[in-house]
Amino acid sequence: MKILHRVISWLKYQKNASSKYYLHSPFVYNFYLNVLECADDDNLQKIGQARKQLRQQKIAVEKIEFDKDVVTVSTTGYLEQQVAVGHKYGKLLYALSKHCQPVTIVELGTSLGISTAYLAAGNPSAKIYSADGNPHTTAIAKQLQSDLTLQNIELYNGLFDELLPQLLGMIKTPCLVYIDGNHSYEATLRYFKAFLPNMCQKSILIFDDIYWSNEMTAAWKEIKQHEHISLTIDVYQFGICFFNTGKLAKEDFVLRY
Repeated sequence: MKILHRVISWLKYQKNASSKYYLHSPFVYNFYLNVLECADDDNLQKIGQARKQLRQQKIAVEKIEFDKDVVTVSTTGYLEQQVAVGHKYGKLLYALSKHCQPVTIVELGTSLGISTAYLAAGNPSAKIYSADGNPHTTAIAKQLQSDLTLQNIELYNGLFDELLPQLLGMIKTPCLVYIDGNHSYEATLRYFKAFLPNMCQKSILIFDDIYWSNEMTAAWKEIKQHEHISLTIDVYQFGICFFNTGKLAKEDFVLRY
């Protein structure tokens, strides 16, 4: 059922997605030019090389599925190809971090640290707080961070619901939040509500895999309608929320990417 949902959602996305030539919002047009059309550069090439090295590794890694209470054994190569964010959307994270220059970034779902690297490289002056429940993948993320000489990342291990109060207590007002964790309806809304009181007018909230399942899509639709969300951008894999209520009209955009 999940696969069918993703196929149908992809076809709808292809039908409804707009290019920059049909955008009348200056804010969204600027987003399209600076984020979606971001060109590759030296930083992205370095991450690409690091990914290639991970892809070639056959090191066994325990993969923990907390929602199912299951532990399986995988390899770094498999996780890089099948679990980590793809380069296309990693590039989007990099470009968004580079364009918006958030002071603090919170990530739920470190995994191998690949998405963390894109966010950190996009804005080296930002402070990245990334959390994951799996200590085995976090160890790999720390090594990747060292290999790429990224100095602005702090990694945390633990369940999201237990770590969030600690993180929000330290950060107070995160400027960019990237949520790639438990893809259930309840958990997605719970994380959203946990961050909501701490968001400001310049905050950005990104949800990964919004068409992963009926549950995730239902959660995304509910989040879009929330009164504190000013503008949303759907690029199929990511749902991006902006809180700039003082300047942005409440609109939903589906952009071709």
